[in-house]
Amino acid sequence: MKTLKTFVTIFAVLFLISCTSARVHNIEGGVLPTTMQGYPYQLHKVRSAIVRACQTRGWNPSIQRDGTIIATINVRSHYAKVHITYNRRSVNIRYMDSRNLKHANGKIHRNYNRWVNKLYHTINDQLTR
Repeated sequence: MKTLKTFVTIFAVLFLISCTSARVHNIEGGVLPTTMQGYPYQLHKVRSAIVRACQTRGWNPSIQRDGTIIATINVRSHYAKVHITYNRRSVNIRYMDSRNLKHANGKIHRNYNRWVNKLYHTINDQLTR
């Protein structure tokens, strides 16, 4: 009986540890909405939507050149940096760097993926406002 308790305890601990990390999720070719007439938004409107979405979600955007933004976020002791590229039809959000998010072997703390997904959806929301 003691062996079974030990096994269950070890299994539970390993399960909980594995739940805190996930594969790094990059947004590749994330489709952007179109205007009501079905046309892609102008590039400067896409850029503005990305900047507003970053600010809304707590990211600090830095415009590098047309089509490229570097954004960072600090949440408590956690830090993440992403490379955002965009055109009139799509956006890419790629992992660049992090601290205290346990990034190793293509895995990262699951909160990072949540932050990136929320950023992508907020970009789409900003375009349709």
